[in-house]
Amino acid sequence: DLPIRRVFLKDVRSAVWTDSTLNCPQENSEIVAVRSDGYRIVLEVGDQEFLFHTDFDRVLACDPDNEQLPDDFVMATDEPTAEVTPETTEAS
Repeated sequence: DLPIRRVFLKDVRSAVWTDSTLNCPQENSEIVAVRSDGYRIVLEVGDQEFLFHTDFDRVLACDPDNEQLPDDFVMATDEPTAEVTPETTEAS
């Protein structure tokens, strides 16, 4: 019963998951090696964050303690990826 205006998209990143659990195994889950394109999504509600892993057929809630990110996955940072300077903003 939460109004949608209180749910904020904090981060979304594309990922290539490496197993059938979308790299977020649950207790007693069978893990099969398979590559799946999808996304890692973090939603924020108040002071709580909710983590989801997706492919193009399903969305799985993921406990951060169970999350197993692929080796090539790049996490979000609060630092800018490039510094804007007069040299980078001048027209050629």
